[in-house]
Amino acid sequence: MSVQDLARTLVAAGSIRSPDADEEGIYLLNVSDSNLVEKLWVGDGAKSELVIASDAKANTTAAYLLDAAQDIRLVVFIDQSHTVQCYAYNDEIEEWEKTGLGEKWNITAHPQSKLSATFGPKGDIVVCYQDTAGRLAGVMSVAEGEWKKLGPLKADPVTGTPICLDVIDDKLHLFYASKDSSVRYLVLNSATNDWQVNLLPNTKFETPIDNFSVAKNPDTGFFQSYFLTAGSLWNVNGDKEKTRLGKVERNGKLIPADNAQAGWRVYWRGARYVEATPYRVRICVLELLEPSRAGGSNACRGAPQVLLIVLPQVSLTFLHIYETDWTSRRQTHQYLHKMSFDSLGIDLKDFNLPSQYFNQTQRGDGPPKTDRYGIDLKTPPRRWEDWIVKLEFEKLGQGKHGNGFFVNIPINTFDVIFTAGHNLVDAPQHYCGNIRIITPTGEIPVTPEMTRVHKRYFDEPDEMNAIYDYGIILLRRPGGHRDPRRGFGFSLMLGLSPPLRGDAAPKGEEEKDMVQDRNLYVSGYRPVVQDSPGKGPPRRSDGKCVLAGTHQLIYKAKTEEGISGGPVWLGFRGVETVVAIHNYGKATIGKGNRGSRLNLDFWRTVFGWLDIYYSDKSLHHKATAPYSMHLHIPSDVTPASRKAPAEGRVRVGQPGRIESRFDVLPVSSQPGDRVRDACWSFLLSEARSSTGAGSASTSSSPLRWVRWDVYKQRVQLTDRYDARCEVMIINLILQPNKPFEIQARLDQDTWLQVQMTMALVDPGDLELLADDPQSVEDTSEISFGVSANKLFTFQ
Repeated sequence: MSVQDLARTLVAAGSIRSPDADEEGIYLLNVSDSNLVEKLWVGDGAKSELVIASDAKANTTAAYLLDAAQDIRLVVFIDQSHTVQCYAYNDEIEEWEKTGLGEKWNITAHPQSKLSATFGPKGDIVVCYQDTAGRLAGVMSVAEGEWKKLGPLKADPVTGTPICLDVIDDKLHLFYASKDSSVRYLVLNSATNDWQVNLLPNTKFETPIDNFSVAKNPDTGFFQSYFLTAGSLWNVNGDKEKTRLGKVERNGKLIPADNAQAGWRVYWRGARYVEATPYRVRICVLELLEPSRAGGSNACRGAPQVLLIVLPQVSLTFLHIYETDWTSRRQTHQYLHKMSFDSLGIDLKDFNLPSQYFNQTQRGDGPPKTDRYGIDLKTPPRRWEDWIVKLEFEKLGQGKHGNGFFVNIPINTFDVIFTAGHNLVDAPQHYCGNIRIITPTGEIPVTPEMTRVHKRYFDEPDEMNAIYDYGIILLRRPGGHRDPRRGFGFSLMLGLSPPLRGDAAPKGEEEKDMVQDRNLYVSGYRPVVQDSPGKGPPRRSDGKCVLAGTHQLIYKAKTEEGISGGPVWLGFRGVETVVAIHNYGKATIGKGNRGSRLNLDFWRTVFGWLDIYYSDKSLHHKATAPYSMHLHIPSDVTPASRKAPAEGRVRVGQPGRIESRFDVLPVSSQPGDRVRDACWSFLLSEARSSTGAGSASTSSSPLRWVRWDVYKQRVQLTDRYDARCEVMIINLILQPNKPFEIQARLDQDTWLQVQMTMALVDPGDLELLADDPQSVEDTSEISFGVSANKLFTFQ
């Protein structure tokens, strides 16, 4: 850990290292406008932000408790009423929720109290604070649901002292600043429950201590302490003299005292972890028999796993073998035996486990980590209100109210409003009368020419066609693309149901829909005078998605008549992202309200109306005459075959036969994105087979998306959509008749140019292409780089 990272942790209200082995990150806790905020800090910036609680005390410290093995992730802090509270992270909804521990503890702390918490030597949770009299006190878990009080402890702390709890040498240590300006610590004797007072040498400072951290140096056996006082960071190594490491600004930035201190070695207790050696530990688990393919649950027991631990520069002589019981809800492991490496003839110095046996997280095969839920703090909190419109119209002679909302569609000439079809149609092939958009300054009349409604609903507008009950309103932009009306973001990823795995699918491996059980918002203006633009904002309710169907979402969010046409949305990738159009109440009592899901069929229909859906296209790259180059991906390997998908190739010909054609459509756009910033995806055209014979695929055929794998420098087909299927096609909409560039995602913020060449094709083979216009040569020269050449076209 660097000194800079240490400085950030001491300025923060609390911190802990990220458990992700692939990411050298730190979770920092800070209080901003009474919000307790969690930030994942990687390198020099925050990678993500999430609000934990909205009633934190301004000067509270917070303790982050993380136990990945036990699936525990807690934050303890003091709220504005000086009560000690505890929040837990809910993996299902990816949000922090209040636990009942605050009420169970019933702790009122001193107004200036800080706190600390840790896991004790036996895995128990310990929390320490200053009580209303300023004395050190605490609570400790002793059994499930049972807690015992600690103290008041015999100590003389300064009011508002920083508190540091840690387990050192299997004993609980409590560090604090005492009234004699030194730092002292109490050590718990678990046998007698007595606390022994000790002095931390050489820790007196002329200025108050704002925060500190103490760890034990495993090399020397001395305490290694770091203090933040009067804006300076100090180190005390055992009983030696103090060393000033530098100045720390309010944002946590460290200005080193000199070059030597810039490279100072830090021992840090964070998450009860002390960095003692430079060794990295490689842990590999070999599943010798996958339980899901072992012939059912009866074969699951006895599926052995080999746990191999390799430590560089450390002697290792045994292979440990465990048996995994997969029949229980939580996998349990029984130790079987150990085996000598000498007996296996394995030389660990030269041993490398083949990468195909690595876990996905070790191989780096996972998609870029962009698919997070929630809204970032930097997102203006109520901007969505400006994207919702109120509609008034006449339906069968009666005045009615409805809603619509803007969506940030990558189109150059119109702003697009989504709404329910029954806000536009009142009878078969008959539009509602006098449709108007209500604005703060007046009304905008809507004519039939400005609308599009799904043909199925337009012909038969009744609840039997509820999934087709949607339409759009097009408002021409006076200033073209220079004056767009932004709206909700969208992501096709949230509209795709998990692919069916067939009868051969392993039991228990069914994927969960990305929207299922998520908390969804439904927004809109109520049909009352005070709920109108300029008079009152649109309302918002929320509730869990209880059923994520292919074409319809059912959710518990409260609605009422007149809300139809409003957005059903959630936070995704940090912004407001729409997932459905609300159009009906409960079909069955207790089941929830309904909305048309923004799935692939929906987007194909809408983008077809807007003429930004490219169907049955081949992707060509500029080549030296007389040759042509285009993307070819063999598609005869199906997901059901369980064979590795073939990699894409550059196909060279004069012009050569074309066997790979794609449907290309926009798949995501955020509220602030420009037209050029939208993401697109390539889907193998359903009208083509691997032979190019033009045979139509059946409705049960899986979708075949193009995956652009930047890390592995390859392109493949997949039925499992993720962020690697998204690319940016720069200026395709703004300059539709000109060549364009394609950029694929390396990580959340980095995009690289897709490149094709034919430099490795043998010149003799190229000469033969002139003899037959259908003959081809395929080469693997697809790569990703930093050049930005507009060389691609659709044909």
